Amino acid sequence: MKITDKQREILEDNFNIYNDEDNLMELESWTDGGVDMIIYIDTNNDLIEELKDYVNNFNIDEEIDLYRESKDYRDNFTISESLKDFEDYIEFVKGIIKQLEESDKNKSVKCPLCNEELEHIEFGKTHIYRCEPCPFIGFEYIEPTNIDDLVNYLKKEK
Repeated sequence: MKITDKQREILEDNFNIYNDEDNLMELESWTDGGVDMIIYIDTNNDLIEELKDYVNNFNIDEEIDLYRESKDYRDNFTISESLKDFEDYIEFVKGIIKQLEESDKNKSVKCPLCNEELEHIEFGKTHIYRCEPCPFIGFEYIEPTNIDDLVNYLKKEK
């Protein structure tokens, strides 16, 4: 798994990160109520997909049952407080996923001619990458009809 600098920054702002030699990354954080939570990420897989799997497989009932085995926990949290604490935690993780997805969308693309960062322009259903210092224009399209978008963009730029 390749983690971009921006993704690492997002993770470091929200978790303590531990890596081991078995291709596992541990992301440690706490619920608002102070419960220590660790997310295990298989570094052979996609970071965002791993976090989505964590959220989709998170069982709040099991977490509450596990923690309520402790008398200290039962003395400090009602079931309703536990439920809200874990629901808020999952919303926190979902927020991190959203930040990571946004950072993925905003990855900078370098010019193949001069290695400067390309300007990203969405035009119609296409993506145009333009280099200010040199004449490079890159074009990404989904359907052949999107070529019309490029022609219209170039006409507009004249």
